[in-house]
Amino acid sequence: MPDPFKVRSKLSTVAIRILLARAAKKSGPPPGIPGHQSGNITDTRYQLIKRILYETPKPELPPMTEEDIERHKTIERAWKLFVRNQREKRDAEMAAKYKMLDKAIIELEKLSETNESSNRDASLERLE
Repeated sequence: MPDPFKVRSKLSTVAIRILLARAAKKSGPPPGIPGHQSGNITDTRYQLIKRILYETPKPELPPMTEEDIERHKTIERAWKLFVRNQREKRDAEMAAKYKMLDKAIIELEKLSETNESSNRDASLERLE
């Protein structure tokens, strides 16, 4: 029987699911019981999935005209601009959060110092 994974386009999704189900059913009895096969089911399933994903022929793209190339470049530039704007927005938000966190830390340190000094004063008063 020829290898069905050499030609992905001829396999339907149903056929692939059937093959995966067959690979899963070959588990057999647990280790230590006569009739146990030493192969791992997940390994065969992963190998099957890898073959389906990576050994499929890549479709040929039609040649692009000058208009198509220009359109493609425009879309790429717009996408890069969008991503850059998103990144700048996220960076600005993170910088604002960092500043607020820094202010909170400074305020907590001041409160801590105040509490420590008042605790020292109170302990000195008790000693006197």
